[in-house]
Amino acid sequence: MTYTPQELQETFTELLRELSTSLDGEGIPWMLIGGLAVGAWTEPRGTKDCDFALALPADVAGLEARLRGVGLAVGPGSLSRAREVGTVRLRLERPDRPPLGVDLLCAGTEFEHEALARRRRLTVFGVPL
Repeated sequence: MTYTPQELQETFTELLRELSTSLDGEGIPWMLIGGLAVGAWTEPRGTKDCDFALALPADVAGLEARLRGVGLAVGPGSLSRAREVGTVRLRLERPDRPPLGVDLLCAGTEFEHEALARRRRLTVFGVPL
């Protein structure tokens, strides 16, 4: 099963709305990056995943619960390992749609934390981020 362009946009819209609410609810600094962010600032390009940068909290249990709450498959310890390796690949699992990749790039360097500090508000697919 594959996504039609309309289904992909609907899925991205739902994910952006739900994940932004969840991350903001945890007080986690985050921003959209990757193809969706590029498309919001310049000429859109095709992408089949969604990429976020964020600052991991000291205790990731609340974040893990919120990610699972929006339908993301989070393996045990994957966020703790992300602190070491910098990135974790998750899957959005919805019963009526194929899985969709979601990458979380976890800020670890000074540059990455500075980038998060300079993030700006943006609307993507009608969702304020």
